[in-house]
Amino acid sequence: MTKPLRIDRITAKCLRGATCENKVLLPDRKIILLFGENGTGKSTIVDAVDLVCCESFGSLAEISPQLKSHLPSLGAKHAEVEVSVSCGPQTWTARLKGKTGVTVTPSEGRPRVSVLRRCLVQRLVTATGSERFNTLKDDIDVGGLDSAEEELRKAVKKAKDSLTASDQAIASHDGRIAELFNQEKRPDEENLKPLAWLRARASVDTTAAKKEEEFLKTICDAFAATDSLTSEAKEGMTELTRKRGLEKTANEELRSFVQGNPEAARILNEILVQTLKYLEAEPRTETCPVCRQRVKPDELRAQIDERLKAQPDLQVRLKAAKDAEEQRKNEEILQKGRYQRLTINAAALLQGLASSLPASFLKEAERIAAKCPLLREWKADATYDKEARRAQIKEAEAVAEWFREAAATWSTRLAEIQRETGAIETKKTLLKTYEQTLRDGRQWEQVQSKLVAAHKIVAGARKQYVQRVLDRLADDCDRIYQAIHPGEQLCGIRFVLDQEKKGSLEQHADFKGFKDVIPQTCFSDSHLDTLSFSFFLAMARQGNSSETILVIDDIFTSEDDRHLRNIASLLANEAASFAQIIVTTHLRKWTEWVRSGRLPQSVYAVVELSSKWDMKSGITSQISQMDDTEIKDLLASMFLDRTALAAKTRRFLEGFVGPIVVALGGHAPMRRYGDYELSDFLCGLQSLTKGGWRVVPGNSTPGVLRAPSIHETYDVRAKAKEFNESKSVVNKLIHASEEGEHYTDDEAREFAQEVIELHRYFKCEKCGAMVGARRKTMACTCGEWKLAVHKTCASV
Repeated sequence: MTKPLRIDRITAKCLRGATCENKVLLPDRKIILLFGENGTGKSTIVDAVDLVCCESFGSLAEISPQLKSHLPSLGAKHAEVEVSVSCGPQTWTARLKGKTGVTVTPSEGRPRVSVLRRCLVQRLVTATGSERFNTLKDDIDVGGLDSAEEELRKAVKKAKDSLTASDQAIASHDGRIAELFNQEKRPDEENLKPLAWLRARASVDTTAAKKEEEFLKTICDAFAATDSLTSEAKEGMTELTRKRGLEKTANEELRSFVQGNPEAARILNEILVQTLKYLEAEPRTETCPVCRQRVKPDELRAQIDERLKAQPDLQVRLKAAKDAEEQRKNEEILQKGRYQRLTINAAALLQGLASSLPASFLKEAERIAAKCPLLREWKADATYDKEARRAQIKEAEAVAEWFREAAATWSTRLAEIQRETGAIETKKTLLKTYEQTLRDGRQWEQVQSKLVAAHKIVAGARKQYVQRVLDRLADDCDRIYQAIHPGEQLCGIRFVLDQEKKGSLEQHADFKGFKDVIPQTCFSDSHLDTLSFSFFLAMARQGNSSETILVIDDIFTSEDDRHLRNIASLLANEAASFAQIIVTTHLRKWTEWVRSGRLPQSVYAVVELSSKWDMKSGITSQISQMDDTEIKDLLASMFLDRTALAAKTRRFLEGFVGPIVVALGGHAPMRRYGDYELSDFLCGLQSLTKGGWRVVPGNSTPGVLRAPSIHETYDVRAKAKEFNESKSVVNKLIHASEEGEHYTDDEAREFAQEVIELHRYFKCEKCGAMVGARRKTMACTCGEWKLAVHKTCASV
């Protein structure tokens, strides 16, 4: 199993208070207590960890984005900022990228760090329901279930919108049906409802009407074609007459011109004209038809062109006469085609359509057909002479005229039928649309009902799951809070999802017997601070917390000694759940508890920051030694400093005996100003063993035998009496009075060693913590070493 990463070295260069390359070494303990007075660089160190592990601008990011430019130390540039965090052989280095970015090398494998600052504590206290929910969003993420719920929610909305649109369409159709009913109902239909009336009207059979409509439409289309052909033939005849006149005029002008010239010119021109015709015809012989002489076509053409150029007026008139003739011939061909198409169309009308006319038109059609025998017998493959074609054209024009007279009646009847069938078809379409809309509405209603049920099931499952997670989180938060505030009437912390809002979380608690109290309305600021801390710690315990490093930046500013001691003990118990806990504090008493052994030294370690900060040296730190270790170092010194040894021993003895005596109820009268002296604690410790009372070790598991240790063999009462009698030795050694000079170094060393021995008696061999008051008993942090007062006949 891979060992969780623990930070053992933090290096910062040109970052806020770290004006030069400052290193902070962290010992191998679960909890690192980073102690320093205000302004010694605690927040800078936390910002360094935040920058590398979270790519966050730390405490400045909470104030304003513009203040990111103040991350570099005074006088330093962005490019000079360099921060690294080391966990054993692995090191990650962060540098600023511009004024808004951070690059970390390498980017993978960094420790997982969660930072709690004072601003976050305040935000957790004042958070709205949605903000509180977003804080927990990652911990209560239900993945696909949440996505499924969102899709179902969208589907429900779509079904609801579709159902609404269907209802609106039905209402619109009802209005339209009622309007038609009021406009078109007959007297015999007064008692019908609009929908029944529409069904009756839409059920009318329109087959016969549609057949008649189709026939009339065909007749009208045929008439339109015949009428168009007739008009085209008339226009073509007019154009042909015009071109014939143009041809006649051109020939007359040519003839008049020729008559005004000598005979030779006329003969020559005729010859030239005939020759030109010959050449244009591209004959296969080279013999001239006039002189029968062999000629060359090119030479002949050149001669004719030359002669015609000599008479340009004649040439113009010849060309005009020729063009007019060609246009007349072309127009005759076109007109012949127009008459032919008209004849074919008229014959088809008589032979095909006339036989299927309604009875009202049949007699008139037969009369017209009788007057047009040529068209009635006309065949497309037959050959007709000129006179027959002329007669057919006259018959076709007569048929077209008859169609023109009948078309008005047919068009009127066609329009009437189209109105009737159109009205019925409109009603059928309206009824069909109405019924389809009704079916769609019923279908969407069923779909919506099923989707709502499915959404309710999925949402319920999500809420149950989330609520279970929240309940576990709340139980953990309440447990942590109760550990800090044991026996106080503030309990039952709960997190409840807002049933009316998605993504909103309410926080409730019990206060003095009142249920569902909002903490912010009743709790003091100190209690709200510890509640926020409990919430943060409970959140950090969710998931794989064993790989998480907690960083707590000097947030316990409003706690009294008792609650602060509870927090310190709580962290010692919770340390096993995390990879590492780094706590910054300016409270010296916390460090004294660790140094004196009142907190487990196997879990805690203290790193002190020097108060002598300046721009040149930046942040300086050192790992603090425990009090008993310092005494042992003084004892091991070749040249004994009796005054330092006595002072250290006295403070050490006072530090661990006093709390035990007070907690067990020993006789230790408080002085006038509410404080104690060493003699008071020693008297109290001695009083605990008088009259048959003794202090004995208690096993965490009753009935389990323990190996002999100092706890079973040490005579506490005798040592307490001896220390009480020799306290004057300590005082004289400390003050270096003349009487103190009569005591030897060995006596000072012996006294210090016996104090260390007594300290060992009250210290757990497993966790290294002194016994302390824990829920109405005296025990160490791990619970292996307990103290209880037992009545016995034997004296210790």
